Amino acid sequence: MQGVRSPPGFLQPVAYLWTRTVTCPNPACRATVPLVRQTWLKKKKGDNVALEMTPHPTENRMMFTVRRAADPNGFDFDPAGFSQRGNSVCYRCGTTVTSDYVKTEGKAGRMYAQMMATVCVRPGARGKIYPLAGRARTAGAGRRRDPRAHRSPDRGDRHHPAG
Repeated sequence: MQGVRSPPGFLQPVAYLWTRTVTCPNPACRATVPLVRQTWLKKKKGDNVALEMTPHPTENRMMFTVRRAADPNGFDFDPAGFSQRGNSVCYRCGTTVTSDYVKTEGKAGRMYAQMMATVCVRPGARGKIYPLAGRARTAGAGRRRDPRAHRSPDRGDRHHPAG
């Protein structure tokens, strides 16, 4: 918003990073599976930032942690190695989440969204800051309906991504 300024010392959010999610198809697991292709936030010579995805210690979902490395190969995980060709993997149990399963879940209204991180700037300073999404913003994320999905008025049985 033009003309709105943050008080000194405060961060100003410029983007919220979300991923769509589905429930793991394994009946013994049922974890929330993020459908994210890559987690790079920044790739610059000498300064690389990515989100590491790990199982949450107490909830049946994944959590994201901001990691930095001087070299793009300096991470102990691959920021580009997640969903491929529409298929994903549940990182709790290892079950493959196929693109057909994701389509079925989306059409049935069982696709959700989870916040991964917030991109902020400090007014008057250069560069971006990547604080994690707060617990209050992500609690129950596996049960939030994807805000970009809606029912078409002429085809109430199908879901279509908006935008």
